[in-house]
Amino acid sequence: MTDASSRPADAQAVLHAGNASVALLVSAYRTLCERGPGTQAEKLAIVDRLNLELTLHAQVEQELIDPALRLVADDTSLMHSARDAAWALVAHLSSGDPGEPRFDVRLLLMADDLARQWSGAEREIERRLQAAHVDTHALGLRIIERQRELLQAYGEPLPGEALEDEEADPVGPSQSSS
Repeated sequence: MTDASSRPADAQAVLHAGNASVALLVSAYRTLCERGPGTQAEKLAIVDRLNLELTLHAQVEQELIDPALRLVADDTSLMHSARDAAWALVAHLSSGDPGEPRFDVRLLLMADDLARQWSGAEREIERRLQAAHVDTHALGLRIIERQRELLQAYGEPLPGEALEDEEADPVGPSQSSS
């Protein structure tokens, strides 16, 4: 999650940025899997961040997007399906051991499935928010504010508060390039 001042406040843009952040983390995890042994600490750091990003994303959708969508549609099954996939991935991340081959394969398969579902849900959310004439700028600001509240509740640093420690960078240079 990036600093709110550097992110667009439009609800669709905020949700898309969250999806893109998750995709980058999954890509970094996939790269570590390809590197092989010796990446356990980096994988664990990515799993922790993925867990946080997915939790924030799914929770704000449930609390803020769903009520707005119910204004124009009774059938929100596409969005529920995508969110259920996100929560399932959170459960997997919370109960597994990064670096264990079955954990890695399942994480990547679940993340790929989630990306496909999010793609369809993103389009549907945009269409329905427009149909309901929702102020997407105000909703986007509320999403950002809620994410900040959740970060504080989880004891996580707010965007812009923590500087990245390059020594602990979970997607740093490969071992072969050192």
